[in-house]
Parts: sequence; C-alpha cells; structure tokens
Amino acid sequence: MNFYSITSKGNPNTNNLLREACEKRNIKYSEIDISNINFYKLPELNKGDLLYRVSLNTKAFILEKILVKKGVATLYKSTEDVIFKNVAVFSATMQTISLEKSNLPIPKTIYIVPKEKQLLKKYINQKIGKPPYVIKISPSMQGQGIFRVDSYASLNSIIDFLFSINQQFLIRKYIPVTSSARLVVLGNKVISSIQFTAPSDDFRSNVQFHSSIAKNFSPAIKRTAIKATHVLGYEFGGVDILISHGRHYLTEVNFPCCFHRTQEISGVDIAGKIIDYLVAKSKK
Repeated sequence: MNFYSITSKGNPNTNNLLREACEKRNIKYSEIDISNINFYKLPELNKGDLLYRVSLNTKAFILEKILVKKGVATLYKSTEDVIFKNVAVFSATMQTISLEKSNLPIPKTIYIVPKEKQLLKKYINQKIGKPPYVIKISPSMQGQGIFRVDSYASLNSIIDFLFSINQQFLIRKYIPVTSSARLVVLGNKVISSIQFTAPSDDFRSNVQFHSSIAKNFSPAIKRTAIKATHVLGYEFGGVDILISHGRHYLTEVNFPCCFHRTQEISGVDIAGKIIDYLVAKSKK
C-alpha cells in the first residue's frame, strides 16, 4: 500500500503532516511534484493505493484525473467524481450555485454581473438590496480577494476594473459578523473545527490565525458543513461558515484544504485521520 500526494512547492506544511502520519503507520509515502513531473513517465497506481491531491494547480487537477482508477482510495465520493467532475467546480461561481441549489444557507449572491450599469443596479436591488456588498474574486484564500463595498458608486468603479482584467468574481450581500468558523469534514463527521474572530479594523474574520481558537459548533452548523461537502462530491473538506446574530451562512467548501493550521490550533491529528480513513476505504 502506497500513499501518493500530488503536490507542489507551495504545500510543505501539509505534506510534512501527511508524511509523518504515513511513517507512523508504516505506509510508503510518495510525492508527485507537478513542477518537475514527466507526463511520459508517470507512476502506476495499484488497487489499494491511496491518493490525495494537495495542490490547487490546474496541472495537479489534470494529473489526478490521469492517475486515478478503480480500487485507488481517494477523498472523493466515487472514482467518477474524480474523472468527470467539471473543473469549474473550483470556481466560486459554480460551487456557490451548486450549494444554493441544494438549499444550503448561502448569502444572497449575483453570479453573472452585467456590464450595463442600469441593468446591474436593477438586478442588485432585486436580488440583494441596499449596500454594503461583498465582492469575491476567484480564487481567493484566507480573506485575500474579498472586498467590502459600501456604496453603489464604489461598486461601479471596482467592477469596471475587474472586467478590464477579465477577472471572475461574485457580488454578495454583506453579512455583519464578528466571527466565522472553519469546520473540517471527513466522511460523515466534523473531525475538527476552529473559530476566527474579526480584528477591530477589518470586516474579514479569517485573515488572522492568531485570533482563532478551537471550538465545537452547533449540530445545525455541523449538518450544513457535512451536507455541503457531500453535495460537491467530496468526503473531505474545509468548510467556511459565517455566524451572525444566531444564524449561519455557508461561504465555501475548500477541497483540497491546507489543514495544517487547523490541526495546530485544534490539536486534532487531521493528517492521521485522513490516512486512516483512506486505508479503511481501500480495504472495502
């Protein structure tokens, strides 16, 4: 049995945790680095091997599709989900549409933004309402690429710029929160969760990991996280949720997710649980 990590140079912390977890279980750990991969001489995975894509690079996504086969354990619900799932599921737009169609509690969102100003204003008033708004570009990470817009005039200037550089983005209703949650789902359980608190000078609650603590969230929030992960065809994911005045709003499911900080803060051996889950799945 071998564990293969499809990775890149930007993922050392996650890779180190996975390597250590494999060593403790006497499982051979192998990294497939997309920065120097030879596509004409790829490793041959066998039945019972374990595969996880750490990297978000498009080449890594393609390589995952090439390597996977029946009998190789992954953190997708099925081999078909790996092979046939549209690459656009990475985008904030496609993911959020899927989550909304599954009746999950997402903030009100405009997916396709018209360039014509009067049409845009009418659409926003109908779908979202008055400002403030949030613009989320794709991809974004740890609050980067997310902007609060406090007036319609400011919104116009920002989206003109985004259109000029062909940047994909969403417009969402602003949710006033002081905290947010990251829940790590594995299988049918939330195995780890932490709470972020917004700094006094920023509306984004997940930009500073030093203000985060381990926290056990309500059954309703856990159910949302688990359902959202499964809707997208995953068995593992880092689910981000906003909490506001007793309500919660789903913002995204991160797969793969860089779980090393969550593991450090929560004290839960996420890497070990991933390996154990894949081993049990491979035996089935």
